[in-house]
Amino acid sequence: MGRFLAIGLIYEADVFRDEMNSVKADIADVTAEMQKSLGYDIAMYDVVESNDFVEFTLKKEILHTNLYSFLKEFYPIIYSDKSSVYSEEYQKILDLLETDKFDECMNIAKSRSNMTFRFDSYAEPQFMHVGEVFRKSITIQTEIINLYYGYGKIVTEGINDIERIFEHFARKALKNQPIAQTLRLYVSG
Repeated sequence: MGRFLAIGLIYEADVFRDEMNSVKADIADVTAEMQKSLGYDIAMYDVVESNDFVEFTLKKEILHTNLYSFLKEFYPIIYSDKSSVYSEEYQKILDLLETDKFDECMNIAKSRSNMTFRFDSYAEPQFMHVGEVFRKSITIQTEIINLYYGYGKIVTEGINDIERIFEHFARKALKNQPIAQTLRLYVSG
């Protein structure tokens, strides 16, 4: 299969309690570091705590309210070739959202039948250093709503800096779109 550079919205992020405990970090430490080093806007996520993990899920009302205007601006940028085979796929998503068929779009994402709007659970995890234990990191497993897969396989060593730079500038460029704060460039596969 290979590994591909991809762009998507962070729909869910999970942090495991055993890793938090191993670095002596609590939920406040974790959320502060997610905001500081990874650019998460924690206010956009529902936080559910269990004995095994802490789950951050993008708030449905934020996704529902912002998705159409964001994608209407985002898709023409990323799929600038109007003859692209993907233009029909992304137009289908825009048409559904324009007619307030949000749940149908989410079902399409779950079915993974549309290359421009589908859930991707193969994203490389994110890592961050937090807590009192030196040189230990916490893993963040994410589920992404994939909006774009790059063409061709990539070499992934040393790509973290590129991811952060892209995310920073993309969020700034789309600053009038609140949901852009959940945008992530990532490696999938």
